[in-house]
Amino acid sequence: FQDLMIVPMMLSIPLLAGKSDPDINMAELAITAGKALGIVLVVFVLARKIIPWALYQIIRTKSRELFLLCIIGICIGTAYGTAELGLSLSLGAFMAGLIVAESEYSHSALEGILPFKDVFTSMFFISVGMLLDVTYFLPNITEILLIILLVLFLKTAVVVGVVKILRYPMRTALITGLTLCQVGEFSFVLAKTGLSYSLLSE
Repeated sequence: FQDLMIVPMMLSIPLLAGKSDPDINMAELAITAGKALGIVLVVFVLARKIIPWALYQIIRTKSRELFLLCIIGICIGTAYGTAELGLSLSLGAFMAGLIVAESEYSHSALEGILPFKDVFTSMFFISVGMLLDVTYFLPNITEILLIILLVLFLKTAVVVGVVKILRYPMRTALITGLTLCQVGEFSFVLAKTGLSYSLLSE
């Protein structure tokens, strides 16, 4: 659910950066809602009808290379499609993951993609780490640590509250809260988009 929420959040960024004219905002809201609905419908149809059939035809060829190329093609094609709609490549890649995950061949796909995943995940987090501005970090370390602790506390409290509302035991609620309290990788994508719309300062 946390990862799925990136979709409406990414779609709402242009609205947050929009003009004050209510007519323009309503028009933008309608376009954004249309895009969101369209993406959800396309993902649903692909995940339930088209992709399972296509993967079954490819599995019948017994070609591991063809299967891997098809999975990569689905990911790149979905990412490109969302980018053409004015959304981010990252969002498209995430939607592609949902499409493949719904397939009965998701375990085979994961097995083939896992080496790529490890390499690209490492590159992603290393590149994010290299963005650390030490000249800013050290003089402001107290403020930064307080913000980090605040984020961890708030996320833990929200998740614990939600899990308790769902009537799970407190132990389960605390474990879930502590597991999800860190900032997710999509927040970097969200922050970058916010910067491009001047909603965040450097």
